[in-house]
Amino acid sequence: MKDKLTVAEALQHARHDFLNKLQLIKINADLGKTDRISGLIEEFAELAKVQSCLVRLGLPVTEEWLLTAGWRFPEFLVNVECSGDRAPQELDQQFTDFLEALLIGITETCDMETETVCTVRLGAEQSLFKITVLLNGHLPALPSYPEDVLTVEQQQAEQDTIITVTAKLEG
Repeated sequence: MKDKLTVAEALQHARHDFLNKLQLIKINADLGKTDRISGLIEEFAELAKVQSCLVRLGLPVTEEWLLTAGWRFPEFLVNVECSGDRAPQELDQQFTDFLEALLIGITETCDMETETVCTVRLGAEQSLFKITVLLNGHLPALPSYPEDVLTVEQQQAEQDTIITVTAKLEG
């Protein structure tokens, strides 16, 4: 895990991902699998929609963290889901600090021999903004996070660990 990527490193990773996506389309075109090509294009379009949603939230530090987490933490398959267009922008750094501490804590306390799927959902519900992190598998209780403005809960579901970070929305 690397602390922060330079712009050049991020562009290199993005270029690599883009070429991989083009290669998937080409392979499926060569095999005549037009249904799979349509599915891939829909998947890539959905990713672009998520990235647009992240911009609308106005959390640039969190946005950067989410878009580079999979490259910085290769032991995780990071998926991002986003809904809504409001977030407590003054908490941008706290959200990022929490997510960073969470993934570092998991890598330090858990057996990371297999890739862990990490789905991060961001969105507003009534007067609350929530970041929900779903991780496959049962994880031990993670270190507590200071709850000055963020409320953090950890639950165990059937096969997943669910961590929810909640903050109040103004107005």
